[in-house]
Amino acid sequence: MPELIDQYFLVDRRDALFVTQFLDRYLPEREPTSADYFIPSINNIDGKDIEIVLKFYEHYPNEKEIIYLTNLDVNSLITHAILSYTDDAKMVLGISAIGNYHDLRENLRIHYDIKSFLNTTITCMTVETPPPTNSIEFIEFAKLRSRFET
Repeated sequence: MPELIDQYFLVDRRDALFVTQFLDRYLPEREPTSADYFIPSINNIDGKDIEIVLKFYEHYPNEKEIIYLTNLDVNSLITHAILSYTDDAKMVLGISAIGNYHDLRENLRIHYDIKSFLNTTITCMTVETPPPTNSIEFIEFAKLRSRFET
């Protein structure tokens, strides 16, 4: 039975352009799953505009948040993008893809492509589990899922 396989990739960048390039490549037709995102300590920012939200987290590197975006392309294996801003100026980029725990071939193809695109080495795959919002905790999270490490 198909399930959602989450794939996560730790990166040292969190600038809006980099995040947008990732989204444009893997989720070109998208919309936020939330109607509004909380922007801490700044009242005059429109939390409904995802581009403004991405810029906010670029300029406030110690703020953490997990943002989910839905893929509007119903024919894609990728159903969601996950943008996890860490509290230590890094980021975990991720996707959820339809797959099967016992047959990961398509998910591995996607995983290797994203890993190469992002030029990262700390990655993991798991089943419907959000990533930690700290890079050290994410490294441990990924190690615990080492059977999926690539």
